[in-house]
Amino acid sequence: MRLLMTMLLILIAGAVAADDLPPGLPAFYDVRDVAADDRLNIRAQPDAGAPIVGTLAHDRQRIEVTAFSRGGGWGRVNTKEGSGWASLRFLTRQSIAPGLTALTCFGTEPFWSISFAARDTILYSTPAGEARHPVDTPPAMDLIGDPLFVGTRFSWRYAGTPATGLILPGQCADGMSDRYFALHFVDLALGLNGCCSLR
Repeated sequence: MRLLMTMLLILIAGAVAADDLPPGLPAFYDVRDVAADDRLNIRAQPDAGAPIVGTLAHDRQRIEVTAFSRGGGWGRVNTKEGSGWASLRFLTRQSIAPGLTALTCFGTEPFWSISFAARDTILYSTPAGEARHPVDTPPAMDLIGDPLFVGTRFSWRYAGTPATGLILPGQCADGMSDRYFALHFVDLALGLNGCCSLR
């Protein structure tokens, strides 16, 4: 009975802690409360006085937010070949968390990308072409942006070679631009290391 009570207290404490966590990233946001004849500014820093580095249309949807400012009032977004900060006062998080099929992971030297066509199938692309590969062990986590997301792994085969893909949270730069992403991809068997982005 004592063990049962202890386990219950741990579960309750964990649930309370989970409620206190900020929403996980990356996630899709939509622009809101911006006049039809206006645009939402993307700034170089999370500050209303910082230089403008881009804009978002008043009705833009599915904007990937990859980080929050320390104060929590700004979200980092990618724009062209760079990134900047948009005020969260004018962005609302989409209520449905994106699944793995909304994710593309990619890297360079050589260029490659991996995306999920379905839970049990990935598309692996290189300059030589694109091919579907079955997933032997599907990812343990399906939803991206859960505040408790600590990463997921899946096993697949490339030309008979067993491989294990890992999708891990953490700031990631693609090395080709000044854009930043909220997820890493690693597959040691194939020597793949890159970033992941919602699409």
